[in-house]
Amino acid sequence: MKAETRAALDRLLNRYIAFICRHPAKVLLFALLSASLSVHFASRLQLKTDFVELLPEGYRSVDDIHRLTERVGGIGNLTIVIETEDLAAAQRYADDLAGRLRSDLPEGYVRYIEYRVDDEKRFYENHKYLYADLEDLEEIQSRLSRQILKTKLEQNPLFVSEEDLGLETEDEPFTVSDLEEKYEKQASEKLDKWVDGYFTGHDEQGRFLVMVLKPFGSSTGVSFSRDLCERVLAIAEGLEPTSYHPSLKVGLTGKYRLILDQYESVNREIFTSAGVTLSLVALAIFLYFRTVVPVINITLVVVVGILWTFCLTYFRIGYLNMQTAFLGAIIIGNGINYGLILMSRYKEERLRGENARDGVLIAFRNTLTATVISAASTGLAYGTLMITDFRGFNHFGFIGGLGMLLCWLSTFSILPALLMLWDRTAFGRKTWTRKVSRGRSMSRLANLVQKKPRAVVGTSASLVLLSAVLLVWWLPNSFEYDFSKLRNEPRGDTYERILNHRVNALFGISQSPAVILADRLDQVPGIRRAVLDKKEAEKEVPNPTIDRVRTIYDLLPEDQEDKIDVLWDIEYMLDTNPPDELGIPPDQLAKINDFRDNLSLDGITVDDLPEALTRPYEERDGTVGRLIYVYPRSDAGLWNGRNLIRFAEVVRSNQLPDDEVIYSSGEAVVFADML
Repeated sequence: MKAETRAALDRLLNRYIAFICRHPAKVLLFALLSASLSVHFASRLQLKTDFVELLPEGYRSVDDIHRLTERVGGIGNLTIVIETEDLAAAQRYADDLAGRLRSDLPEGYVRYIEYRVDDEKRFYENHKYLYADLEDLEEIQSRLSRQILKTKLEQNPLFVSEEDLGLETEDEPFTVSDLEEKYEKQASEKLDKWVDGYFTGHDEQGRFLVMVLKPFGSSTGVSFSRDLCERVLAIAEGLEPTSYHPSLKVGLTGKYRLILDQYESVNREIFTSAGVTLSLVALAIFLYFRTVVPVINITLVVVVGILWTFCLTYFRIGYLNMQTAFLGAIIIGNGINYGLILMSRYKEERLRGENARDGVLIAFRNTLTATVISAASTGLAYGTLMITDFRGFNHFGFIGGLGMLLCWLSTFSILPALLMLWDRTAFGRKTWTRKVSRGRSMSRLANLVQKKPRAVVGTSASLVLLSAVLLVWWLPNSFEYDFSKLRNEPRGDTYERILNHRVNALFGISQSPAVILADRLDQVPGIRRAVLDKKEAEKEVPNPTIDRVRTIYDLLPEDQEDKIDVLWDIEYMLDTNPPDELGIPPDQLAKINDFRDNLSLDGITVDDLPEALTRPYEERDGTVGRLIYVYPRSDAGLWNGRNLIRFAEVVRSNQLPDDEVIYSSGEAVVFADML
């Protein structure tokens, strides 16, 4: 550096220090005013707990999940749980609540409300024979044909039966009871299990009724989730549940409610971690200086530096994610170093007899270069993370690096002013001129370092070598694949989480399947086939992840044409052979007549399906059928990153027979991309 430049910098530095020493109150006032302004902007920082925010814009998985949200709306449900001792009262309340929700919620809030299966039961009852297995219909056809043949033979006077010959007969009377029992069992496992057609359950905690709301807005939008939950709860409470029955109690759960639990938990942990860190730092400073003044100084300086940091973060980024939310505690831990160095040097000068002004000047000059280099190098270390595309690291690097520099700036602007102001009080002067004994243990440690430097260096080198060996052993297995450890979970089971466990147990399947978007209806069967092929291939690996895949076409009966042919033949046989003349037992005759009365020989298309069945496959613009749901196995262990990656590949891309590739996204794909 040229002499002229160095001299100019020295003059500038002298003026800077002289200004602080002459006007410490003004400097402190400016710091407090700027901190107050920073609080205003820092408090406007949003907290985004969705892991999508950690990936960069432009990633296919991020673009695809945005496309999914635009076309489908929110992924997940808001679930209303009505606990009661009187199911009839809960049913009346649910009917009234459904009507109020449809009328009182703003348009565009909720796609549909689901809590009854009446339409589904009616539809399946009207078309129950088309949903029977083809083999069972053929069995009925065969039994009826044998009964007709047997009746005609018995009506022939020349016919000699086995019974007439005294032989044992193997003929059994005509019956369809065994087949009826089979389908009654299936129906009871699916739709008939719901009491009076309502989603009802009964567990060790009592009876409850469930209403499922499918919103349009994204569950990752905390403001929408909070507003939706508040509106729904206000409407629910407005009906006065206890007026229906004293035991009636209403609670909310589902993804839209649980995301608020997570958000509130993260918010609490942010302030808790920062508070604990600050308290421990204050305790360490107090134990070192044996007085409260340095604690106040460091606390004020670091807090101002952090507020400046998050104020600028608001203008640069606008929000915090799950990684940057806890940077306040990290900045505190690193940002105190500059103040400790400056105050320690200042105390040394005061103990030597220097006055406050000279002590500040000497301490400032002698610590400036070292702390600037320290702050710059630490900030640069954080800043290197900004070269990554991963937004979690990128934002972490920006905020961490900026925090180091601003903590240094607040230290070398506010702290000298505080030192000058404290010197105007007797307590402050005593703080810096009183010599503090460090105790025998510290003296012994210092003597050891002086007397046996080789031993200290050798021990340190050995520890470094051991650490390097352990690092080489640990590094290959250091990556955390257990994603359950990366989420912030509320401490203990909240009421909402308990309700969620009960609802999941009631429905017995995942309420959060992965969703694949087709661009056209004709692509759906090909995507389904591709997923099923992957499911078949998973049989060769441990821990298969795919349970089943559902499309709108799975709601249609299989083998419709063959079934209709069989049903036509059965109807023809009954039309040409009156059932009451076929020797059919009376109880079975009633079943045959019911069959004739309710037989429908028209095929079912997607357009014939009731709205209650097609709603899950409907997009925001009303298009139906382009959604494919892939359900993970209950034992898939998607908390394990390796299993999650395999499941994500099922959703991420699927190649059709014409080599067209369909891409989609979801939580599993986002997590896999993070890996």
